[in-house]
Amino acid sequence: MAVDISQVKKIADRHLIYTCLIVISLVVLSMFALDYLDAKRYVTELKICGYYSFIIGLIYNRSWKKVVQGGTFDITKFYLIASGVRMFVATLAVLIYVVVVREPQTVLYFVIMFLAFYFILLVFDSVYFALIEKGNKLKTKK
Repeated sequence: MAVDISQVKKIADRHLIYTCLIVISLVVLSMFALDYLDAKRYVTELKICGYYSFIIGLIYNRSWKKVVQGGTFDITKFYLIASGVRMFVATLAVLIYVVVVREPQTVLYFVIMFLAFYFILLVFDSVYFALIEKGNKLKTKK
């Protein structure tokens, strides 16, 4: 049985909108936090976190949509593989930043911001798609 394509598109679009809103909210809150901590020189690190989070969210969204529309791949395997790939890419991004910058204070601010963005979006994706799966919102066409 095939999945209802319009339903998949609606779920994916809603996920992408929520992801964008979360990233924008995190960037704005982080700007306030940097201003409060008098750490405005770490705006570049904040931009990296924002761009990374948006791009990873977009890739995750489009991948999920393709997998669900394809219908041949087990969705639970997708969630497992996607989480592993996301963790690997995040670790790689942090390691590259650490090697390039090598300034302890800057690296500390970056890692704290990056982990905040990473975990908040990870929890969001987990809860969002768990609710989708639990509610069986991906009803098949008959």
